[in-house]
Amino acid sequence: MKINNNVILWGNFYSFIIMGMLTLFFGTSMNNIRLDYGLSFEQGGLILSTFAAGSLTFSFLCGVLGDLLGMKKVLIFAHICFLMGIFTIYLSTSSLLLYLGTFLIGAGLGAGSTSVNIVVNDFVHGDGKIMSLLHMCFGIGALLIPAISSKMLMWGFRWKSVLIIMAILEIIAIFITIKMEIPKNDKHPDDQRIITRKAFGNIRLYIFMAILFFYVGAENAFNGWVVTYLTEGVKLSEEFSQQMLSLFWVVMMFGRYLNSLISRKVLKETILLVSSIGAAVMMLFFVTASYQELIITIIIVMGLMFSGVYPITVANANPIIRGSALSGALLGSAGSLGSVFIPYVSGIAAEKTGVKGIMVTVFASLAIMSIFALINKKFQLSSDTPSVAEEIIL
Repeated sequence: MKINNNVILWGNFYSFIIMGMLTLFFGTSMNNIRLDYGLSFEQGGLILSTFAAGSLTFSFLCGVLGDLLGMKKVLIFAHICFLMGIFTIYLSTSSLLLYLGTFLIGAGLGAGSTSVNIVVNDFVHGDGKIMSLLHMCFGIGALLIPAISSKMLMWGFRWKSVLIIMAILEIIAIFITIKMEIPKNDKHPDDQRIITRKAFGNIRLYIFMAILFFYVGAENAFNGWVVTYLTEGVKLSEEFSQQMLSLFWVVMMFGRYLNSLISRKVLKETILLVSSIGAAVMMLFFVTASYQELIITIIIVMGLMFSGVYPITVANANPIIRGSALSGALLGSAGSLGSVFIPYVSGIAAEKTGVKGIMVTVFASLAIMSIFALINKKFQLSSDTPSVAEEIIL
């Protein structure tokens, strides 16, 4: 397979970089968004929840639309949603339009992320290395946006100026997507219903759903609030706070590769338990830290702990959800639901107890996640045939 000049592969790599940028945009700009629109912490949390609600809604609709219209049209629709959301926020003068634009960007992410994963995975026939590179591209975008935002502010531009850059990148992405020749997938076996019923009857599916609910919610809240927390709660500079978000994603990118190697020799349940407890402990240290050197160390370790939770949970659930699109969608939607709920709760907590309440909420989410990871480990220990560690797709 020649991949060096294939529009499907490299075009979707490019799209994932933009998606990573748009996902982290709200976290890097939250402080300025709140100041410009006069929002409370609770209303700031609602921005993150509105974004996640758009993603949750259209990640479900993506599969239906893909069957009816083809994945190419779904991808174009996703990029159009991104563009509409970007211009709505850029031109908005009221919080209502801000929320509308945020929902549209979330809708683009839900449709785009799901369809890109399906298209690329089908194209490379499940090649784990290529899929890892795809998700690394998302991390590159997440890494770039804090640096770009920080530089734009240093040069005297407003936070909305970053949206113009992303609009240009999105217009390019639309033309690239139009050039793609994506084959239609006509495979829809009826015996999936038997597999789905079996998956729904397995209690571990709901344990994995709970883990993703609390993990994705905690990660989304952390990404969305960490800059605000460090600037307002710990009284550190905006530049340093942006750098910490970038550092977190650098370590996340490295950690995902590291976990893909470790998972070949260590049971997934064990990695998941250690990562969950480690993430909760590091978040507890983070809440009490005030020195820059200590915060840097905590961010590095926390990034390593966070990095493996999502891909290893999905890999651990694979024997249960394999062959059932509905159970796979249900598992993914649990994470999306958490990304709606936890950031909003963290905003309410900050409103009542101060900015530190944000990270306390994130810690509570990670602590509950650790309990479900422990239950998952106990199921594996009590099983006659414990799961064999496999190479994971990040």
